Amino acid sequence: MFTVKYYLAEPIYGTDLGISKSISGKRINIKLVANKVFNTRRTKISGVIESQDHQLYQKQETRIFRCTLTYNFGSTLIKAIREHINASASEQGRVKTEN
Repeated sequence: MFTVKYYLAEPIYGTDLGISKSISGKRINIKLVANKVFNTRRTKISGVIESQDHQLYQKQETRIFRCTLTYNFGSTLIKAIREHINASASEQGRVKTEN
């Protein structure tokens, strides 16, 4: 007995859009994001399994908007000094001393 089995799924597309802005000396970061901007994401699947035709059409709510605010605590001066010390130590490790 010969049976035909197949699934055919159409491509799924989506477009996301986002923008970010740092303020107050890069301590505050504001992000606005929109997922699936054009609201066109749909799932279409066709299939045949042992003489049964299957059709699936699905449209989920995928359009999501987000606003994120991030604040960086602490001193940026300490981080700059720490990076400077690490760079200096790295350079000293490359120099070979002969005694």
